Amino acid sequence: MIGLSQNDDPVIFEVTATCETTPVESPDDGADDPCIWVPSNNPAGTIIVGTDKKFGLETYDLSGKKLNRFGFGNINNVDINPSYFSPNSNGIITSALVIGTNRSTHSIDFFRLNDSGALFLIHREVIGQEMGDLYGLCAFSEQGVHYFVASDKDGTIMRASYAQPAQTKAQNSTDDDDKKAISVNDPQVFRLNSTVEGLVADTHHKTLYIAEEDRGIWAYPLVDHSAFAPRLVLATDDTLLIADIEGLTLYDQGEGQGYLLCSIQGANSYGVLDRQSLSLLGVFKIVPSGSIDGAEETDGIDVTAEALPGFPKGLFIVQDGFNTVEKQNFKFVNWSDIEFHLQNN
Repeated sequence: MIGLSQNDDPVIFEVTATCETTPVESPDDGADDPCIWVPSNNPAGTIIVGTDKKFGLETYDLSGKKLNRFGFGNINNVDINPSYFSPNSNGIITSALVIGTNRSTHSIDFFRLNDSGALFLIHREVIGQEMGDLYGLCAFSEQGVHYFVASDKDGTIMRASYAQPAQTKAQNSTDDDDKKAISVNDPQVFRLNSTVEGLVADTHHKTLYIAEEDRGIWAYPLVDHSAFAPRLVLATDDTLLIADIEGLTLYDQGEGQGYLLCSIQGANSYGVLDRQSLSLLGVFKIVPSGSIDGAEETDGIDVTAEALPGFPKGLFIVQDGFNTVEKQNFKFVNWSDIEFHLQNN
């Protein structure tokens, strides 16, 4: 585990959204959590999956245009595994695995996402009474094993591995094959003292970050619980880090470099921590610009460091909990704008 210091003087700044998605169709608190898929052979074909937690899932392109809407149930959080499916005969991966917490069915749902933005349910893992109302989720792969971590509103956390049965086909599978395509194994449960939603895995540093909404961000061992003692690495306060701490995401620059980001719902802002030292480097708001309003009361966030059309150093996406007179949506922020302030203040 690398150092756990905190900078006393984080940079305070503002950025604006470059674009925004079509609003979700559900009223009031509808949108919640986004995830980003960058196809390895086609960054311009990047697809964003967002939850309409009163209906299901929606997909968007890089302009924020809605591609599809799917009524899978009350899915609260989503994450993506871009390397689950095998490459096709040309060596190209044409699908990604999307995983979500479904409150309607009290299940972890697994979907195949294709390059047109279509989603297909391939497995529904019903969760037992050890978990309450399902809430947060993250996915990661470690030493060739795929995992998900899910939380409930009472602070219970489940980590389990999942795999693809050998007899199923990956890229050109039929719907019948897809329905047999996931086996969930070795669930392990542990608990914090209050509500947990934000989760993100740092496989380089072997750490699972957990946002306990009222307390702050915890660092837990990723898989091996004996690796180090859990530690609170960023605590809420009454000034900058006002509860709730909600979404978490990782800006991965490779070799353990980059940033851990969180949404600070109580202050309508976002925190940026150094990925290695966990120092708090900056706190920023997303403010209005032209026809695009700012972002407030954010739940879920996601980020990619991949160079994308219009976003040369990556893309940061947030749920906007108060979208002026419209229903909720997701805002897209150019990472270059965030980086500028971190490096020039």
